Amino acid sequence: MRIFLCLLKKELRSYFYSPTAYIALFLFWLLSGMNYYWVLLQLSEGERAISVIQLLFCGPLIIFSLPVIVPLLTMKLFSEEIKTGTIELLYTSPINTYSIIISKFLSALIIYLLLWIPIIIQIFLLDSLYKDSSIDILNFGIIFSSFIGIFFIGIFYISVGLFFSALFDNQVISSIFSFGLLFSGLLIFMFLGINTEDMIVRSTGKYLSTFDHLYNFSRGVIDSRVLTLYFSHCIWFLYSSLNVLDWKRC
Repeated sequence: MRIFLCLLKKELRSYFYSPTAYIALFLFWLLSGMNYYWVLLQLSEGERAISVIQLLFCGPLIIFSLPVIVPLLTMKLFSEEIKTGTIELLYTSPINTYSIIISKFLSALIIYLLLWIPIIIQIFLLDSLYKDSSIDILNFGIIFSSFIGIFFIGIFYISVGLFFSALFDNQVISSIFSFGLLFSGLLIFMFLGINTEDMIVRSTGKYLSTFDHLYNFSRGVIDSRVLTLYFSHCIWFLYSSLNVLDWKRC
């Protein structure tokens, strides 16, 4: 456990010793601020205040920024160490590959969760604006389900980025492949769940659509099938990353 905590601290320090975390945080916080401004405009034009949580979590700036921001966080996890040769020190040390992968995964997850701090602040700001009305902005059930969705989508996205970082030596290439898979999957399944007349294709698209999942989470709906989908895919990509590292180690 002590070795694992040391690895986790090392990974967290590496984030803040490089501009990667600062760039990702700045970009996402900027976009969340723009999304908050858009929410205020929607409210001023008569949008129902009860749908505020959905607008905060499912705004287009938020939805479509995640496949960009997460690869920024994960592209250096293994690619940089492979490129600089420091991965050899980890290979030759008495540390199992599981600890290496989980420490890198958790460090990226911690930074990912920090991205959502402005959303929490915005919820409290909106609640203060509507405190004198009958609208309950601070609905802890909906907020909880929204962050459950954010968490499970995050672990899937991070595991994808970690896999490509372990697969490629170049950070740019790993981020491009991560972005390509996540963004194309987001668009394809979103349109399949909306713009097709075939009910089987539509139901399949909705079942696999991150947009539809996040929309339902922001309405307070927690579907165990969706949680299982993201968790199982996360485990599969982590296991694949483990196999890639063992292959390169040999």
